[in-house]
Amino acid sequence: EVAYLALPLEGLEESAQALSQALEGAVDQREEYWENRIRPFWQQIWPKSRELGTARIAESLIQMTLAAGSKFPAALRSVEAWLCPLEHPHYVVHCLAESKLSSRFPAVALQLLSSIIDDQPWASEELEQCLASIIQADRTLEEDIRYQQLREYLRRRR
Repeated sequence: EVAYLALPLEGLEESAQALSQALEGAVDQREEYWENRIRPFWQQIWPKSRELGTARIAESLIQMTLAAGSKFPAALRSVEAWLCPLEHPHYVVHCLAESKLSSRFPAVALQLLSSIIDDQPWASEELEQCLASIIQADRTLEEDIRYQQLREYLRRRR
């Protein structure tokens, strides 16, 4: 951890990207790779100071959580303190839509979207698709303030 604290911000950003790429590259063994490699690294070595966070780190960490497959909820819980609104969330929203994780883990997907969507000037077309998948999987989330805020965000962007 001391070595990671000494890294310049660009080094942390590159490390976050490397974690994401490593997990994506594990293809059929992503869940095991998350449990045995990434999670221990995250818990024991990654710096705990949230002040080091950037949108680039957040985006790489989100990609990593999406690559974790069935470990998506645990992965998101691990990194949620590092998430922040993204200036251009379109690619992340696209990846979430493609992954079908909105249907498998609707509350977790809603949490992710709520963390990265703020007041960006353009709404991703796939955000609507993700929200529909979330509600299809769990109708009770229609009452969730985060869902309502995202629906309102979409309405204002039309």
